[in-house]
Amino acid sequence: MKLYEEGDPRITRLFREAIDLVLKGFESTLRRIGIVFDSYDWESHPEIKKLTKEIIEASLKTRYGGSEGQAVIVDLGKAYEEDEYIRNIFGAEKPERVVLRRSDGTTLYVSRDIAYTIYKYSVTGAKKVYNVIATEQNLEQKQVRSVLYLLGYKDYADNTIHLAYEMVHLKGYRMRGRYGRYISMDELIERYRKLMLDQYMESHKKLGVEETESVLDKAEKLAVANTRYLLLSIEPLKLLTFDPKKLVEHTEGSWIQYTYARLLSILRKAYGKDIDEPDDVREEVTRDYDGINFDAVELVREEEEIVEKLMGYKDVLVTAYKEMKPNKVVEYAYELSSALNLFYEKIPVIKERDENRKRFRLVLIYCAAKILGDAMHVMGLPVLPRI
Repeated sequence: MKLYEEGDPRITRLFREAIDLVLKGFESTLRRIGIVFDSYDWESHPEIKKLTKEIIEASLKTRYGGSEGQAVIVDLGKAYEEDEYIRNIFGAEKPERVVLRRSDGTTLYVSRDIAYTIYKYSVTGAKKVYNVIATEQNLEQKQVRSVLYLLGYKDYADNTIHLAYEMVHLKGYRMRGRYGRYISMDELIERYRKLMLDQYMESHKKLGVEETESVLDKAEKLAVANTRYLLLSIEPLKLLTFDPKKLVEHTEGSWIQYTYARLLSILRKAYGKDIDEPDDVREEVTRDYDGINFDAVELVREEEEIVEKLMGYKDVLVTAYKEMKPNKVVEYAYELSSALNLFYEKIPVIKERDENRKRFRLVLIYCAAKILGDAMHVMGLPVLPRI
């Protein structure tokens, strides 16, 4: 670490090679579930290394900074007692001293993170920063904001948000990589993929469907939907505990995909067009909308529930953003899908004899497909127009 921080070219190259291998593995897995990164920043970036040295030197000039030999320390405990801003960051849990540089001259993760935060604002031009890091880093993130404030970067401290999340547990024990007790993301997707393929082939057996590339692609997308739904379904600060042997009980993601595909199927049959998305029949739906006599429309309970759900979508998105709880969108998509499936079972659409009601219900189906499709996009669920 000392040679790396001093810029030794051989050690720097070794670090980069090792990290590149790890990142390629991450990228391969995450790309599979639709997650990509625009760019990466390296701790060895000259600007970040320069900022790290500067914040350590600057901390010595603050009221709470000090040194012990080469070690540099900031007394957050004393700052907590004297400054309300620091107390608001830590709440009831009083902090201790934080070390920014060891006695051997090397820096710590928190030191480089403080420098990196300044880099995010001053170099990239960010106005607000969301650090998506597990709850295990709660203390470190509070230390970062506190030192930023003490160094005079109050705006940066105010606008640095820790989007924290809890860990995933397997039923009966906690996953721990160093003991080989874990199920990898790729393993989870593969198990879901096999389950989806088996179910798909079973349901299409009478149609003589074979395992083609198209079928395998659908099974993959259904598996990704279930994987993403599972991980998003629990509030970020709550533990996610599940039994990988009972994945068949956690297939809500693919169920939402089926619900969306069924909406499009109704629109295809109603308008006699081979469509892949709701807007492919926008003109036809608009004509139906213009022809509705709304004074004559009396909503049944199932229709009222769908209308209320659709009208509440905007508020759900705003709440999910403000509270940093993506599970709110997941819950909404599930509830909307439930209401739609209940509607399918009880209410005729294409076979409705009353033309006014039929027009209204087709418009309702179109709007539901638009909203559900958007919610799926927000959750990152692959959209399948046909299953």
